[in-house]
Amino acid sequence: LSLSDNDFGNKGVKAFASTFEENDDMALRELNLSKNGLTLATKVESKVLSDMLMHIDLSHNLIGVQGLKNVVAYLAGNPPLACMNLAGNILRNNVAALLMGALKRNTNLAHLNLGHNSFTKASVPCIVDALKNNSTLLTLDLTDNKIKPKSGGRKE
Repeated sequence: LSLSDNDFGNKGVKAFASTFEENDDMALRELNLSKNGLTLATKVESKVLSDMLMHIDLSHNLIGVQGLKNVVAYLAGNPPLACMNLAGNILRNNVAALLMGALKRNTNLAHLNLGHNSFTKASVPCIVDALKNNSTLLTLDLTDNKIKPKSGGRKE
C-alpha cells in the first residue's frame, strides 16, 4: 500500500492506525508513508508499525527523537520486518545509539536506509559496534549524511 506524498500528517496516520487496531487479521506486508509530515511521536501514530509488515518506507517525514524511540521499540521487538527506510528525517547523532542498540537485538531487518540525514563521524563508533553484533543486516545506506573522513594530511 503506497500512501506516499499525501501530506496527511499525524492526524491522517492516526486514522489509518485505527484501521490496524480494528482489523487484527490485516495482511498488509508493504507500507509506504513517505513524504507525509509524520512524527510517529505518540503510541497511536506508531500503530502503523504493524507486526505483519515486511517493508516500511517512512522516508522524508519529520520523525524526531520521540518518534524514533517508538521506531526503536518496534525494532527491538524483533518484528518480521526486512526493510525499513528512514532516509531524510533529519536524524542526528543523538539518536544513533538508540537506533543501533535496537539493531543489535533485531534478527530480521536486512535493509536499513538512513541516507539524507544528519549523522556525523561522531556516530560511526556506535554504528560499527552495531554492525559487529548483527549478522542479519545486509545493507545500511548512509548516503548523503555528514560523515566525512579525516583529511589525508598529505605533505607536499
